[in-house]
Amino acid sequence: MIRRVAFAISACALLAGGQSLFLHPLSSEQVREAYFLGRDADKRQSFFSHYIHYPAQPDRGPDIHLIEFRTLFEQVALKSQERWTNYDVLDAEHDYDTQPQEVVIRVFICGSQTFSFASPPSNDAPWRPEDYLRGFEFHVSQTHPLKPQKLTEQRALFGCADFDGFEAFLHFDPEQFAPGSVKIEVTAPNGEKVHTEFDLDVLK
Repeated sequence: MIRRVAFAISACALLAGGQSLFLHPLSSEQVREAYFLGRDADKRQSFFSHYIHYPAQPDRGPDIHLIEFRTLFEQVALKSQERWTNYDVLDAEHDYDTQPQEVVIRVFICGSQTFSFASPPSNDAPWRPEDYLRGFEFHVSQTHPLKPQKLTEQRALFGCADFDGFEAFLHFDPEQFAPGSVKIEVTAPNGEKVHTEFDLDVLK
């Protein structure tokens, strides 16, 4: 009930201002809609194409393979697609209610013929994923810069052909975003920049 009331207040506020923005928080009906969308092989590819961009790459440096804007709705659909077996709509509702209500920007980075990730020092000191991404900068902005609440990283297990890969996750409160476009720029250690823009008014 609290979730539905909060959603109604949020929706009314947006309508009163004549603006739209991706859905947050989600109602039970919207969680179910996202769950079944993630199960629908005929519709989900077109849906996810609005949330995943493949930016043009410079001639040298790392391969910023993709940049993904994960709204609350997209995250439910994504989990439904990934957990194909032993995962039903009640599981999706439970996950939504118990997990952080956040927007996540995912940046998937691959090594290339002209770029290798930082490597551990010779003394075999333990390294964390963020150590490999040393020198990368991530900038998110609308009319002003938006600072993520936290940045997490992990090694990519697949998707980079013969090169190493890492994923960076920028975590935001949904309320940090306003209607309109958001620009995401990644600066590589060699100074090359890659960017893309998402129109938040067309995302759920």
